[in-house]
Amino acid sequence: MQPGDPARPHPIRLRHAGFLGDDPVTGAPLRLLIADDHAVVRAGLRALPDGDPDLEAVGEAGSGEEAVQLALGLAPDVMLMDLRFASAGRSIDGIEATRRPAAEVPGLPVVMLTSPGPEQAVGKGELITAVEVPAYPRPLRSGYLKVRDRQSYEFALTSAAVALHIRGGVIREAKVAAGGVGTVPWKLPAVERALVGERPSDRLWARAAESASDGARPLTHNRFKIELLKRTVERQLRIVGDIA
Repeated sequence: MQPGDPARPHPIRLRHAGFLGDDPVTGAPLRLLIADDHAVVRAGLRALPDGDPDLEAVGEAGSGEEAVQLALGLAPDVMLMDLRFASAGRSIDGIEATRRPAAEVPGLPVVMLTSPGPEQAVGKGELITAVEVPAYPRPLRSGYLKVRDRQSYEFALTSAAVALHIRGGVIREAKVAAGGVGTVPWKLPAVERALVGERPSDRLWARAAESASDGARPLTHNRFKIELLKRTVERQLRIVGDIA
């Protein structure tokens, strides 16, 4: 295959995507500068160009200050920049480290890299040894439903956890959460509000489940989860609501 051959795609084919605005078949590789404060991440990014004549990693930086110096000294074609340098206590974060070389090297493309924020509060040297769940003050009917692909035995496409406190034929309290639709389980307060004060019925389960996707912003390849989530929540509401 020759550089630029459409049958040979690459996840970082920036030159051929028009980032630099020059002739896509130059014979020269795209020179990458990698900037991230995690050595493991840098090693992974550095391995991307391996075996691809169109890409070459010309340098890597472990801090914002180093990224600025290398960008000015190496004049890379593209800089892969960690947005969260500041979280590691650096004096220059990814945004500032991008502004400075961009001012000196006009037109330098920068691909910003980031990840979700911390999803737990476990600190260095700490270890979770036990989890204590106190008895709930009111009796609850509860259950969990996990919807999986037939060929997958671990990851859920969607899931729903439901707990209902029903007294005198009326739902007094509702706890509803969904999984498989975000980086962490999500509470569904709109569904909970639609349930409290109502009498259990198939019509109620369907109406409340319609609120399960409120505020969701699906991507191209997971848009199907909107309807799947609603059906998962409705089914689990019906199961828990029918528990004697």
